[in-house]
Amino acid sequence: MCSLQSNFRREGKLKEVFKFIQNMPVEPDAGVWGALLGACRSHHEVKVAENVANRLFILEPHSAVSYVVMAYIYAAAGRWEGVAKIWTMMKCRGVRKSPGRGLVQVNGQFCSFTAEDRSHSEALRI
Repeated sequence: MCSLQSNFRREGKLKEVFKFIQNMPVEPDAGVWGALLGACRSHHEVKVAENVANRLFILEPHSAVSYVVMAYIYAAAGRWEGVAKIWTMMKCRGVRKSPGRGLVQVNGQFCSFTAEDRSHSEALRI
């Protein structure tokens, strides 16, 4: 699978997809750009991702998803200044990411929690 991913990226297919989307006869929506951003994440394509994310930041300026995915792309590439830039953009624009939720089973009951959640009576055990 790794060789497939590197071949896919090396052949410039994501750049071709980007150009195709730009030239579509209809205006591409956030779903189209979001799918391409996800592909960029999967194939570690930072340059195309930056262009796609910028379009998403315009289309959906208050949706945290694009910012978070772009931050993950930068982090995977070891570009920590990019990660910091994204989090700063989010803060300046008032974009908030909802915390992820987990689910565990305790004594036959399912309990939902977020990171560092201490509100459950069995928090220490969880």
